Amino acid sequence: MIKIIIQAVFLLFIGYTSYDYGYKTAFNKQSNSYIKQLQQQELKYQELQKKFVLTQLQKENEIKAINAKHSAVISSLRNRPERITSQEGNSCSTVCSRAGSTGEQLFREDAEFLIGEAAKAEVIKQSLISCRRYLLESSYD
Repeated sequence: MIKIIIQAVFLLFIGYTSYDYGYKTAFNKQSNSYIKQLQQQELKYQELQKKFVLTQLQKENEIKAINAKHSAVISSLRNRPERITSQEGNSCSTVCSRAGSTGEQLFREDAEFLIGEAAKAEVIKQSLISCRRYLLESSYD
């Protein structure tokens, strides 16, 4: 009887150790796979961050160029005549009857306003382009 009990305990011990070994092996394999996936995701995230920073720097450089161009154009407008108002003795008919409608014939205030609005539009355009570029690059990853 004792021999049967010892054999049963021995078989239970062998079964438990085999089960425990298999469980630990599968658990380690699964956890290693999970860790590798996390590392790959971290690398992708870092690459996306680098692309985002690069895109932001490009956008900022383009906006700086737009602002520099805007400042140069505004400073070149100093030689333009100012708008003549009817309070100075001229009627609207003399102001409105100027020949042509090109940008060279705009008064200083009008040209400054239009150039400022064009610069704002260019900044928004560059922001949109950089956003689209970032989205396109990140969608291929």
